[in-house]
Amino acid sequence: MITILAGTNQFLIQAEAAKRRADFAKKYGESAVESYGAEQLDQDQLQRSLTAVSLFADHRLIVLKNISQSSELSERFLAVAPRVPEEFTVLLIEEKIDKRTVFYKTLKKEFELLEYSEVPEGELLRWITQEIKECGGVITASDAQTLLSYVGADQLRLKNEIEKLVAFNPTVSQASIDELVERKAEDTVFQLLDASLSGRTKQALAILDNLERANEDPFATANMLIWQTHIVAIAYSASGKNEAEVAKDTKVNPYVLKKARSVASRLSKGQLRKIFDSVAQMDVLLKTTSNNPWRILEHAILSF
Repeated sequence: MITILAGTNQFLIQAEAAKRRADFAKKYGESAVESYGAEQLDQDQLQRSLTAVSLFADHRLIVLKNISQSSELSERFLAVAPRVPEEFTVLLIEEKIDKRTVFYKTLKKEFELLEYSEVPEGELLRWITQEIKECGGVITASDAQTLLSYVGADQLRLKNEIEKLVAFNPTVSQASIDELVERKAEDTVFQLLDASLSGRTKQALAILDNLERANEDPFATANMLIWQTHIVAIAYSASGKNEAEVAKDTKVNPYVLKKARSVASRLSKGQLRKIFDSVAQMDVLLKTTSNNPWRILEHAILSF
């Protein structure tokens, strides 16, 4: 039996993999479970792990992680898969898999493929509250929203942050979240954009300075700023339309779109055009000059 666990929700993937591994070990023993990352294997080792019968265990669980990242391993896997003994259970864990590849299409057609996507915001907020309760803590709905905005939809990281927060103080508050939880980079860049467009220039420059002092990549920061302005433009052009439908049509996270709408509602078409001109100029300067990229970013922020 061959099963693939794939998708963007690593928390659910790891939970399912852990459950299957524990169930198998309980039935056949820990020695019957083997786990390999793509970096640990070459083509011959992969073939041996999938076909070699052990004298000590008839039934085996072989866990393979991210072999889609190697074209040689993925090709060898498809060639060997038909010869895997019936007593073997193979579990492929794929954090990032290209759905355009022959490998993905063959897995989907021939085997059990389970895909796990990010949980909708409303469901995530309920999950946060429940997880904190199960850890022995409490949190208000508004503070759960704050935690979600800082971390994003990554349930694996949310779980880690929840455990840290409850250990610090069972009553999870805005203050403890501010003190212990580091905002994701995208959220920080959005905060930078929001501050600059709201005329809070001093705050915007302070955020930019913190990013520079933290040794963040200025080019990655610029790309995120470009992406954020793109989302603001989508929100502006979709004014008055149903938020859920816009998110579905544009493939933009509903929570991200909701934040962008709060910014877009304060802009005129002329202001939006000026922002795009500034961002375009920033992009050109970053690609064609040797000037300090942080100063180029700073100039763009001031021009907003």
